[in-house]
Amino acid sequence: MPTGRTALKIHRAIGEVFGLANFSVEHPADEKMGDYASNIAMVMAKQMDKSPRELAEEVVKKLTENERLMEVVEKIEIAGPGFINFWIKDEVLVDGLKEMLRNGDSCLDSNFMSGKKALVEYSSPNIAKRFSVGHLRSTIIGQALFNLYKHSGAEVTNDNHLGDWGTQFGMIIAAVEEKKLDVSKMSVTDLEDLYVEFNKRIEERPELKDKAREAFARLEKGDEAARKIWKECIGVSMKEFDDIYGRLRVEFEHEYGESTYEKMMPSIIEEALDTGVAIKGEGGALIVKFEKDGKEYMPPAMIRKADGTTTYFTRDLATIRKRLDELDLKSDLYVYEVGSEQTLHFRQVFEAARMLWEDAQRVELKHVAHGRMTFSGEKMSTRKGTTIKLEDLIFRAGEEAKKIAKERVSDNVSEKIGLGAVKYNELRRSPESDYDFRWEEALSMEGR
Repeated sequence: MPTGRTALKIHRAIGEVFGLANFSVEHPADEKMGDYASNIAMVMAKQMDKSPRELAEEVVKKLTENERLMEVVEKIEIAGPGFINFWIKDEVLVDGLKEMLRNGDSCLDSNFMSGKKALVEYSSPNIAKRFSVGHLRSTIIGQALFNLYKHSGAEVTNDNHLGDWGTQFGMIIAAVEEKKLDVSKMSVTDLEDLYVEFNKRIEERPELKDKAREAFARLEKGDEAARKIWKECIGVSMKEFDDIYGRLRVEFEHEYGESTYEKMMPSIIEEALDTGVAIKGEGGALIVKFEKDGKEYMPPAMIRKADGTTTYFTRDLATIRKRLDELDLKSDLYVYEVGSEQTLHFRQVFEAARMLWEDAQRVELKHVAHGRMTFSGEKMSTRKGTTIKLEDLIFRAGEEAKKIAKERVSDNVSEKIGLGAVKYNELRRSPESDYDFRWEEALSMEGR
C-alpha cells in the first residue's frame, strides 16, 4: 500500500519542478484511477489562464523526465478535466510493507478510541457442524474489526458466541439415542451427517420433529442422558474449531456458548413479564411487542415458546445482561459481526434490552452485518448438506499456492500463502455485499 512517505516524495518532486506548494497529492476515490492523484495542473491553470487539460499534458511530460520521481512511479496518466494520476511501482509498495513489518504493528496505531472499551462478537460456529465457509466471513471480518479497534486505542476484547444450544441438539440427541451411538468415538463430520440425515427423515416422517423437540426439552430440564450426549458433541467440535482458529491466527479471550445463559433465562423472562415488556401470545407463548402510540413499529419477538423452551431472542437478551454485569465484559461499545439475515433479530434484541434495562441505554449496541454468501446462486444449508467446508478450502488454497510458487515450498508455507489469499478475498469486498462463492476467486493468488 502507498505510504505517506511516497506521497511526500511525489509532492516534493512536483514542487521542485514547478516551484509550487499549494497543490494536493491524495488517494483517488476510485482505485482504478491509480494510487495517488494531484490537482497541480488545475492549480496552475488558474494562475496561467490556460486549459487544465492542456497544461496537464505539459506537466506529465516534465514529470516523466524527473529521475527522482520515476524511481517510485510506474506510470503517470491524465484523467477528467486535468487530474494527474500516479501508479506506484510494485517494489516500492513491497518495500513500504517490509518497513511497516520491521517497525511492528505500532506504525498503524491511532488514538481516536483511547479511553473506550469495546467487545466484538464474531465467528460463532455451531457445535456438531463442521466449520463452513459460511462462517468464514464473520471470522475474517470480525478479526479485522477487533484488530482495528485495538490499534485505534480501545481496550478491546472478543467473544466467540458458540451455537451450543437449540432445537438442532434435539435432533442430534434423538438420532444418537435411536441408533445407540457413542458420540465420543465420532467426528464432527459424523455428527453433521447425522443431523442432515435426520432432517431428510423428517420430510418423510414429520412426527420425528416432535421427538427432537422432546429431546431438547429434556436437555433444558437437565436430563442426564441428554446432557452427556450434548457435552460429548461440544468436546468433539471444539477440537476441530481450535485447530482451524490456530491456522487462521484467530484467538478468543472469551468463548461463551449459548448454554452459558441457560440459568439466567428464567429470571429474564420473569422480569420481562413483571415489567410488561413481555405478554402472553397465542397458544401460551410469551412475546415482546414493539409499539409506539399504539402502532407496531417492528414485528413482535418470541421470548418463550408455548412448550416452555427458549429462543435465540431469549439467549441473546441474556448475553447482553451478562456483558453489562461482568467486569471483564463491560464495554462502551458492543459489536456483533453477524450476517445481514439477522438484521431484524438484532434490532429486536437491542430494542428489548433498552426497554428492560437502563444501563443498556447507556452503551452502544451495534450489528455489523455482512452480506449473504451463496454457492451457484443457492443459499448454503447444513440441513440440506449444501455447504462448502473450510477445511476443503484451506487444503485447496495451499495446493494452489504450491502450483504457482517459483520454488518448492513446504506444506506449512504453502498453506499460509493460500490462507492469505483466502483472507484477502474476503477483505477486498464491501462487507455488506452479497456474493456467490466461486472456487477460482477464493483460490486466486493475484490479489484481484
